[in-house]
Amino acid sequence: MNVLYQMCLASTPVHVTATARPTDPLQPHTFNVTLIDIQRYSVLVQLERTDRKSGWDEISITVDWVSMNATYKPNCKAILDSGLRTSGKYQIQLNDLNVVEVYCDMETDGGGWTVIQRRIDGSVNFERNLASYSAGFGNRDGNYWLGLSTMHKLTTTDSYDLRVDVTGCNRVKKYAQYSTFRVQSPNSYILEVSGYSGNAGDTLGRSNGQMFQTVDHFGVHCRRRGGWWAGGCSYASLNGLYAPCRTGEITAGWYYFNNEHLGARFIEMKIRPRN
Repeated sequence: MNVLYQMCLASTPVHVTATARPTDPLQPHTFNVTLIDIQRYSVLVQLERTDRKSGWDEISITVDWVSMNATYKPNCKAILDSGLRTSGKYQIQLNDLNVVEVYCDMETDGGGWTVIQRRIDGSVNFERNLASYSAGFGNRDGNYWLGLSTMHKLTTTDSYDLRVDVTGCNRVKKYAQYSTFRVQSPNSYILEVSGYSGNAGDTLGRSNGQMFQTVDHFGVHCRRRGGWWAGGCSYASLNGLYAPCRTGEITAGWYYFNNEHLGARFIEMKIRPRN
């Protein structure tokens, strides 16, 4: 069932979170809510009843919603602090005033993480040129790379932590966290990373101070592994070939996870301002 929810705001909200419940609290019905469209004077949501497979009773439904106004936030931590605590796609405003869509993880380790990379299957090709890695590619809900240009603008404005979550071949989950993560000059996108903690091993430390390489940009060492920072592309090979449990330097994996080149099942990189 689609519901057009009327409202009156000074401007079109940039994000809306909606939930639905029976107006009568004694009724046990539950619903999934999908946001379809946001306008200045209305929000269109789709309700799916989940307490039974089909059918609707004549019941009164209350839709609760929270909107974020047109003042864009600079990162997911700021969005979290504004009161929005559901993981999903949001828009943030960079220091050059451009607005970009990101995926915010509001659950892991207190939330407020801006996801910059994710691998969940092999449906998106990560062996791309520098222009593609600079601009970003993929789907914010699935496999994607945020873009070196956006990473540079974010991490040179504030001090960021980096967290890398990896699910290995045997579905064991580990993480690596760094207290410093910065993508330097847009000409070479040199990586600054340090301050490791976690249980997955300091694999990314090999790439500290290195330029980003792609097949068309200084890509001698990392040519076959997807774009990455030189010096560690066969160790922290997160943009390599998605091939869970396959051995080899070109597979997407995290070497010190178990001290071997073994393809991972899930990879996610995310950043959060330290302050």
